[in-house]
Amino acid sequence: MPIKSRERIPRFNPRTDIPTIPNAMSIAGAVLALRGAKRIDTTAGIAQVAAGRFIDVLDGIVARKTGQTSNFGALLDAGLDKAVTAIILYEIKSKNLAPTEIIAAITAFNGINAVASAKTIVEAGDETVRPEISGKLALALETSSLLAHLVGSRLETTGQSQLARVARGIGNLAFAVSLPFAVKSTLSYIERARQAKLAICGLKRIFGYFVAKNSKLLRNY
Repeated sequence: MPIKSRERIPRFNPRTDIPTIPNAMSIAGAVLALRGAKRIDTTAGIAQVAAGRFIDVLDGIVARKTGQTSNFGALLDAGLDKAVTAIILYEIKSKNLAPTEIIAAITAFNGINAVASAKTIVEAGDETVRPEISGKLALALETSSLLAHLVGSRLETTGQSQLARVARGIGNLAFAVSLPFAVKSTLSYIERARQAKLAICGLKRIFGYFVAKNSKLLRNY
């Protein structure tokens, strides 16, 4: 069964696909989030991470509104998303700012998605692998969960324990809501990788059959 979330967009054109506003936004958002990640246990750091992640949400909207969608832009955005998320998770874990269970689950989902995406692209040369709506919702909710826990941790350091509990409760709720979307998205990535492998195996068998059937003819020729 074909994956409906794949979009067929013209092949890569460096002149039109690289210098775009959405790509600039993707890079700017990633840089801002990474700068915030270095001091993620501070109010300023949390604000930078939140702003960077918000810009990342906007880049796709801008790409569609301006007609600047491209395979390169989609891959750039997805790659930066996963890299930035991994670094943010590492910083949060190293400073013990959010529950280990949440960090571990988000890390596992993102890791599986990254491996499956890479496998699909390498085996099938598929440059059009794009996240489904479920993946985008999962990422938004996971980010909200982490930000809520960061705010909760910051409130705890300032002695506002009651507000901290509220913030952490929101973080736990956002993570719980994200789970079905994250599972659906990850299963989709795995299915794409499986289909890519089956397609390559099928092509190899067809080629082998052709060679076997025509080997004598080819030798005579």
